[in-house]
Amino acid sequence: MFCLRPFTQYYVYENGDVHLCCHGWVNRTAGNVLRDDPVGIWKGAAARNIRDSILDGSFRYCTGCAFLPGPAGHVEDSPPRRPPLDVIDNLVAAYDPTCNLTCPSCRACAKRPSTAASVIQKTILTSGILSMVRKLSASEVGDPFASSLFWELLGELPRQNCPELKLILKTNGLLLDERCWDRMGGAAERIQHVEVSVDGATPETYAKNRGGDFEVLRTNLGGIRDREVCLLLNFVVQANNFDEMRDFMRMADEYGASQVTFSGLVQWGTYAENDYEARAVHVPSHPRHAELVRALEDPVFRDGRRSVNLLRMPRA
Repeated sequence: MFCLRPFTQYYVYENGDVHLCCHGWVNRTAGNVLRDDPVGIWKGAAARNIRDSILDGSFRYCTGCAFLPGPAGHVEDSPPRRPPLDVIDNLVAAYDPTCNLTCPSCRACAKRPSTAASVIQKTILTSGILSMVRKLSASEVGDPFASSLFWELLGELPRQNCPELKLILKTNGLLLDERCWDRMGGAAERIQHVEVSVDGATPETYAKNRGGDFEVLRTNLGGIRDREVCLLLNFVVQANNFDEMRDFMRMADEYGASQVTFSGLVQWGTYAENDYEARAVHVPSHPRHAELVRALEDPVFRDGRRSVNLLRMPRA
């Protein structure tokens, strides 16, 4: 087996730690930008050890990966040609949890950036590492458009040596209105795609799972479509929404989404355990799990017009 992620990914978290995959899947850091040179981390001893664990087949630092072992996803049957280490395919700016929503699947209360977040960002900007980066992702842990640090980052990009850098924007979409597009200005031309998390196909379900205004969302999704920006849609499957998955595929049609991803509900400590068990319909022990399995057999989820990533369910 082989996994490309430690050869291509650079995640920076709220405490400055750098991981070569999401921290929930790899239990070892490659370094910390608050004490180490960001470029040096990428080629340092810890990073080499993590990559060696892929090359020797031990995967000894991989603890929570949903694709290990498995025939699909990030793990490949045989190693492809390894990318050169003078390039970072994707730097994930996951150091600012600021968001305009408090979705229960993500957080129990509103979050603000740590006192170190601005130092982390300044360190990244002054290190020169962005000249090595092909794509910058914001944000894995909040909403970029709610973050003052993100807007500062956009303003600094013209002064960085990164003319080819592309942006991957992960958002709930509620702030991405006409005023927001105007504010981005020329930075909007860097966008590779916008990834919007929705978790419902009706106003009622969306309000329960996201706490947002469904009509505002639909208007903003229309704005993405009209600008012909590549749109990806995400849907966290749970007991109160899995019967809307088919309707969600119709939404993907309406807004021209090129990819739809359905994923299982993760327990981030935001639910009481009995509440999580009642919601987690993707778990085989859930009383409605068989209904979900039947729903996923619908041919609509094998629509060749777009990429559809169906959730991987744990073994019973």
